[in-house]
Amino acid sequence: MPGGYDFVTRFDATRSLGTLSNARRIEIPSIGVVSEVSRLQILDLGDSRAYETPAHVVGHIPGTANAGENGSTWLFGHLESPIAGEGNAFYQLPESPNLIKQDPVDVILESASGAFPYRVAASRVVHQDNMNLYKSPTGTITLVACVPPLVCDHRLLVTARLIAERR
Repeated sequence: MPGGYDFVTRFDATRSLGTLSNARRIEIPSIGVVSEVSRLQILDLGDSRAYETPAHVVGHIPGTANAGENGSTWLFGHLESPIAGEGNAFYQLPESPNLIKQDPVDVILESASGAFPYRVAASRVVHQDNMNLYKSPTGTITLVACVPPLVCDHRLLVTARLIAERR
């Protein structure tokens, strides 16, 4: 852990939703991810609603926790986007499950409130029809990307838990 961080205990992590600033940057040093984070908009499709797709950024789902807060933060990014040309912010994300077998993988979210490292705890792949946003009582982030390339009918979910803060 770089200097200047304080480890978070279960007693520290009592910040409710909406008390801290939106994340503005994400970094995953072990796989070379560095990206701006932008709050996604909800699109009205007439008979349904959907989230806009993140273009060249990592998208934060509205209504989910901000960096450092209790609850679940949901962040979406592309592995690749050859047809729509929307970037590849999470290009190396599929590497994280193999890396956590050897060394911890940390995800750092930065906001005006501070920097908040999360440690990757798990990953899984689900079919797009079984993809649901779920809540957590503690500070958790879930990184989401469409897989496999070009087919994109499944979602890679990488979950990490808040471990420290620098404010």
